Amino acid sequence: MARTAEEAGFDSIWVGDHLIYDLPDGARGPWEAWTTLAAIAAVTERVEIGPLVASTSFHAPPMLAKQAATVDAISQGRLILGLGAGWNRREYDAFGFAYDKRVSRFEEAFTIIRTLLRDGEIDFHGQFYDVDRCVLHPRSPRPGGPPLMLGSIGPRMQSIALPH
Repeated sequence: MARTAEEAGFDSIWVGDHLIYDLPDGARGPWEAWTTLAAIAAVTERVEIGPLVASTSFHAPPMLAKQAATVDAISQGRLILGLGAGWNRREYDAFGFAYDKRVSRFEEAFTIIRTLLRDGEIDFHGQFYDVDRCVLHPRSPRPGGPPLMLGSIGPRMQSIALPH
């Protein structure tokens, strides 16, 4: 399907980072986003790809930076890293993620991810995440890592990302 989209002239392919979709006929789940993005990266050559958007609540921030750098390398620099705080309470409860203080957690996660992709290392000791001498190797093929995109409608989320 990704090859067909690329051949048809699509500019980008986006994958939702969701765990459950509650539909009228019952709950369904999509494939895991980062594995899917790696597969798309491997079989396409031109289209930009990315998660729309990766919930920082579902991933340890250093691991999310590692996944992004890996997919950016597989795609030869075609990843756009969409990030968000998440919103679907059902997914959080079903998979055991903390739902409280999502934006505060996002703020710390964003700092860790952005710093690792840009600088390759970080020491961070926050309220929610504790990262000690974390190093990102191998790095993204692009200096500074892939471009970041914020998924949000709230002013607080925008104020977190806009200075960067």
